[in-house]
Parts: sequence; structure tokens; C-alpha cells
Amino acid sequence: PNLPLRRVNLKTLLQKKFRRPVAVANDAQCFAMAEARLGAGKSYASVFGLTLGTGIGGGWIIDKKLVSGSTHTAGEIGHTLISFPNQKNLPPCSCGKIGHLEEFAGGARLIKRFRDKTGSSLKTIQELEMLYRKNHRLAKAVVQEANLALAMSFSNLLTLLNPDCLVVGGGLAKFSDLWQPAIRIARRLVPFPELKQTPILYSKLGDKAVLIGASLLRQNLKPQAPSSR
Repeated sequence: PNLPLRRVNLKTLLQKKFRRPVAVANDAQCFAMAEARLGAGKSYASVFGLTLGTGIGGGWIIDKKLVSGSTHTAGEIGHTLISFPNQKNLPPCSCGKIGHLEEFAGGARLIKRFRDKTGSSLKTIQELEMLYRKNHRLAKAVVQEANLALAMSFSNLLTLLNPDCLVVGGGLAKFSDLWQPAIRIARRLVPFPELKQTPILYSKLGDKAVLIGASLLRQNLKPQAPSSR
């Protein structure tokens, strides 16, 4: 939703243009690949990587390979429901739907939620974090809503996918109070005691993870040239 392209086969266009094999994945999938193979998740077989930034994305890696799904949308945790879609007084997510995780915990939507509550001209997450650390009542309320939303999503991921670990990264993950309290809440929410032990880790590769993941995808390409048709 943050990139206004619809029904565009980017892989085909790029292969036709450059006459080379092309792999296409989003930033969250590249992040997950890098962390699973070289970062915080390298010791685990099944890794779910979750990125917190302008929006929220995810990638699922099993045995060091990306699980893309039948329509290449597997891992889109930001657009999963954590609220009833017919609940009133909720603004839409960036995709236009109601009740998604990204609406409550994505960077752009956090800023919008705070501005809607206060009428302020706040523009950055850094400003919101500063107010939060000064115990601004509404800043804390917005962050605590994000904590609960992320906790529900962590719990859902652990229960549904049962990965060996979750790895959290992205620019917004540097604001640790946004997501680390969610770990404690999620451990109370999961239905099975064994799931409480699943590691929820912080990225080891930081800002380089996406580029590293993209290079790893390239290494997996078959060497033959694409069709010129």
C-alpha cells in the first residue's frame, strides 16, 4: 500500500529490460532472509522476521528459504486484523481497510493517531518518543495501544506458525518501548505454555539487513538468461 503500483509484474518488466534473471521481494522479506541466514535467526530453522517502520511488514523463512505463498503475499502481518473490521471510530489503515495491525503500530499511523488525538503538528516518531519519555499522557496512550496491538500479533504468529524464533527490526524498532513491552504481554496471551519460550529477538544486522537479504535472493537465482519474448 505504501507503493502505488497495482497489477504490475515487476519481475517480468525488469527481466525484459535487463535480460538477466531477476528476483523480486519486498523489504520485509529481504530483512527476514538476511536475519535468518546471517543475523539473529541464523541458528534456527524456522524464522519469522517482522519490520517496524513507516508500515509493518513480515517475512517467513523455513530452512533458509523464503515462504512467499500462492500470490507472494505470505508474511503480510501488518495487514492482519487485530480488531473487529466493523468497529466504529477507527480510521482506515494505509491499505484502506479497518482494524489492521499497521493502523495501530505503523510509524506513519502512530503519528496520525497522536495528531488526531491532540491536534498537534507532530511530524516524526522521534518527537513522539521524546514526548513519551516525558510521560506525556496521550503519547503514552498511543504507544500503549501499539504495545497491545503488537502483543496480539506476536501471540497470533507464535500460535499459528509456531516458528523457532521471531526477529524484530526496522527503523521504528529502535524505539524499544514500542515493542519490547509487547513481548511480555504476548507471553501471557499465548494459549500453550511451550510458546512462552519462543525467542523474540532484536535484529543483529540493523539498517543493512534489507540490502543483505536482497543480495542473498540474487545468489539463489538460476544462471540462465530469461526469455526475450
